[in-house]
Amino acid sequence: MNDTSDDTFPVGIWTVPEIGYYGYTKEKAIEEGYDVEVGEATYQNCLRGRVFAPEGLIKLVFEKQSGAVIGCHIIGDDACELIHYGMALVKKRVPIFNLCNEVFTAVTFHELFKEAALDGDAKLDFGAAWQGIFNALSDGVDVTSMPTSQELRQIFDGIDHSHTNHLTVDDLSQMFNELGSNVSRKYIEKLIRVADLDGSGGIDFEEFETIINGLTSRMRSGDAYSLHRNSLSHHLEANRGVPK
Repeated sequence: MNDTSDDTFPVGIWTVPEIGYYGYTKEKAIEEGYDVEVGEATYQNCLRGRVFAPEGLIKLVFEKQSGAVIGCHIIGDDACELIHYGMALVKKRVPIFNLCNEVFTAVTFHELFKEAALDGDAKLDFGAAWQGIFNALSDGVDVTSMPTSQELRQIFDGIDHSHTNHLTVDDLSQMFNELGSNVSRKYIEKLIRVADLDGSGGIDFEEFETIINGLTSRMRSGDAYSLHRNSLSHHLEANRGVPK
């Protein structure tokens, strides 16, 4: 966020139930060029809500590639207080992947932010389970331009030393070393567990293509982040938290 957004504030409406919001709605974000998804959680998704206030909803609007939260909308008990945490998520562009691994105090409404993040993560092709892998693989790897299928096939065949049409831990380790990234066997093994959709124990060509496509999109998202950062700041300044 730019400094120009520091004086924006969340909106709280003291109705029954309370309403709080800050940042983009999904519709406004799409209108301004963001590729977004929404994670939702009802108040019944946390123990405090189930016991004391089951009627309520929280929504997190976030960018698909980076996971950055760019909007928060709450209706239910304590919404006017909870929205200040939502505002912090938007201003700091916190990824939902971070929230998926966050630990909140038990029996609090703040647990709903994690539940909404988990809901959003489940809607992504490359969710939280992929992010740690991409963080490790993107260190030193320059694949911002997606190779063609023919080029990928040549790479795949070149490192498939056993000629089984499945890549092993050793095969993938060698591949990423050649790409310029010294990735540990732990991350390679984790990658295989996540990407091995058919349970073969290795990575076939289609799964390999999915990995490279996801890594390429992840690295491209850095440019998208820079492009939209000023847009988000301008939106918050112009609308001062009011969704369109």
